[in-house]
Amino acid sequence: MAFTSLRVVVAVAFAVALSFAAPARASERDEMTDFFLFGQFAAGDDTSATAAGLDFDVDYDDSFGIGVGIGRNVNDYVNINGTLLIGEASVDISRGSFSASDDATLVAPDINIDWNILDTDVTPFVTAGAGLMMFFGDDNETDFSYGAGAGLRWDISHDAFLKVWYRAKWFELDETDDSLMLHTFNVGIGIMR
Repeated sequence: MAFTSLRVVVAVAFAVALSFAAPARASERDEMTDFFLFGQFAAGDDTSATAAGLDFDVDYDDSFGIGVGIGRNVNDYVNINGTLLIGEASVDISRGSFSASDDATLVAPDINIDWNILDTDVTPFVTAGAGLMMFFGDDNETDFSYGAGAGLRWDISHDAFLKVWYRAKWFELDETDDSLMLHTFNVGIGIMR
C-alpha cells in the first residue's frame, strides 16, 4: 500500500513538473489591456524641517491604501500603466516635548512602465514610474513623486493575472529638508481584455 501511494505521489509530482515545463502559455499579453485592483502597504520614513530658525523632526507614518489600475501591454514584455491609489496619511512633527500630527487623505495617481523579463506565465518584472502625492486634510498639498522597483507577475489564465511588487517611492513634503522614501509593498489582481 505504501509503495502504491509513493508511485501516485511521484506521478503527480512528475505531471506538475511537466506542466510547468510545457511551452504552451495560458495567456498572450501582447496588445491586451489590463484592468486591476491592488492594495498597498507603505513603510514610513523620517526627515527634518526648519521653520523660524528651529529644526523639527518630521515622521511619515506607515500607511495602507487601495487602488485601481489600467495598463496596455505593448507586447509580451512591456506594459505601460496608470494607477490611482487612495489611502490615509499621517505626518508627525516634533521638537523636544512639542509634537503635532497632521492626518490627511492621500490620492496618488502614477504613470508606470513595467518590463516583464520573461515571456512566460510567471515572470519577474522591473518597474519605474512617476506621479503625484496629493494630500487632502487641514493643509492641502500636492508633491511630485517617482519610484522604481521589482515584482512577480503570474498570468493565471488567458484573461486573469496576479502580481506582487515592491517599489521605492520618493517625494518631498513642503518645507522639509530632504526627500522621504517610502518602501511600498503591493498586491494586485486583474483581468486582461
